[in-house]
Order: sequence, then structure tokens, then C-alpha cells
Amino acid sequence: MAELRVALDQIKNCNKTRWDWELFSQSEYFNKTISEEVAEQLSSSWDDIAERIIGFNMTEKFISFWEHVDKFSDERPWSVLTTQRYLNKIFTREMADTLSTMWDGISEKLVGITMTEKLIDLLKYIELERQLLRAVGS
Repeated sequence: MAELRVALDQIKNCNKTRWDWELFSQSEYFNKTISEEVAEQLSSSWDDIAERIIGFNMTEKFISFWEHVDKFSDERPWSVLTTQRYLNKIFTREMADTLSTMWDGISEKLVGITMTEKLIDLLKYIELERQLLRAVGS
């Protein structure tokens, strides 16, 4: 639990990144303990493909197509694109950059933590508070 508090403090103090904690509500992560492999997938799996999908509308069919033809689909969490941040939106360069770097520096801190509903809600709350603090500080 002490490690979780340290990670949460680091999240609170980070000003540049916006994490999409809703991702962990999906069945592949929900109530499961984050492994080192999952952490690695989150932090580096988009580097080679994010550029190629810029300009496309992130519909469920489009995401499903890429998931089926992607030879690394077992290593890439396509469900990220079904979250509110991306779904049914035109994929932009900013989204590609965010997708490629969103979990850098934080994913390894999630290893060994079970993504429960209570924890996900807490992480989303902290993210909202960070955004409010940034808005007030601007």
C-alpha cells in the first residue's frame, strides 16, 4: 500500500501527462493485477503504429479491423482506442503522441497493483484534480 501512495503522489505532481484511467475498467484489466508484461505493453506498444492511423475516424469497426490485421495485436492493447478519449473521433498527431507516451514512467509503477473499481475511481479523481489545478494555475 505504501508503494501505491508513492505512485499516487507522483501522479498528482506530474503536470504534463493526462492518463486515461478508464482503460482499466475494461475486462482485460478490471480486477486483475498488472504484470510487468502489461506495463511494458502500455508504455511502448504504440510507437510503430500511431503515426499510421492519424487522420482516421476511430470507429469500433476501424479498431476491430486493425486489431485483426495487426501482427502484434497480442502485444498492443487495442482497447485503449475504445475509450472516450479516442472512440468516434478523428485520430490526430496530438493523439498519436499521447498514445505513444501516455504510460511512460507510470506503467511500471502499476506492476503488482490490482485494478479494482475503487482504485480506478480514485485514479480518475486524482486526474480530474490535476486538471483543475492546471486550469486554475493557467
